[in-house]
Amino acid sequence: MLLAGLPAHSATLIYEAFLSGAPVGTAHLRITRTESSYRIAGTAAADGVAHLFSDWQSDFHAVGRFAGGLPVLLSYAYDERERRKRRVLELHDGVVRQVKNGQVRAAFPVLGGTDVLTAFFVDPGCWHERLVHTGRYSYRIHGRPSKTPGGCEFEVSDEDGGRTRVHVRFGTHADLRVPVLVSTRGLLRGSIRLRKHPPSVQLVRASPG
Repeated sequence: MLLAGLPAHSATLIYEAFLSGAPVGTAHLRITRTESSYRIAGTAAADGVAHLFSDWQSDFHAVGRFAGGLPVLLSYAYDERERRKRRVLELHDGVVRQVKNGQVRAAFPVLGGTDVLTAFFVDPGCWHERLVHTGRYSYRIHGRPSKTPGGCEFEVSDEDGGRTRVHVRFGTHADLRVPVLVSTRGLLRGSIRLRKHPPSVQLVRASPG
C-alpha cells in the first residue's frame, strides 16, 4: 500500500527472531515515508541463546523516491560485524562497492530486481514472481496466497539452485503494510515476529522541496 497523498509517516518496528522456539536475534527498523520519498534504517543483532556463540550485528539502510507511484532505490548499504570480521557494502549510482576486513573489493553493477528492504517494507505483496537482492546475492521468489488471512506462501530460489519455503503473514501497522510473521518450512524451523506493541507512530513534517 503506497502512501501517495498522505501525510509523512515515521514508525519504528521491532522484530524478534526464533530458531526452534529459542530467541536468537532482534532487529529495530525505522521507516519514514513521504509522498515523494522513503527511508528505511535499522540495526539487527544476535540475541538470546545465539549471543552465547556470536556477537554478530549489522546496521543497514535503504533510501529511495517514488516515481509514478513506484519505489526507485537511490542508496542501500549495510555494515556487518562479527568478532574480528567486518563487511561494509554500499550501493549507489548503480554500482555496488564493498570493503571486507579493511580490504577494498572490486566494484560491480547493481544486481537486478528490488532490494530486500524496499521489497518487503515499501512495496510488499504476495508476488507471483519477484527478483530481490541483498546487494551481494539475488533470489527469485514465487508466491501464492495461503489460507491464513494476509498470508502468502513463498518459494525462494538462490543463485545456486537451492530452494526454501517461507510463509509470510502481512499486516497493517501505522498505515504501513509490513510483515508481521515470517516462518520457514522444513526440518529446521525458524521465525521472525513483529513485536505486538511497537513504539507509537509519529507524524513528521516533510522537508520543503
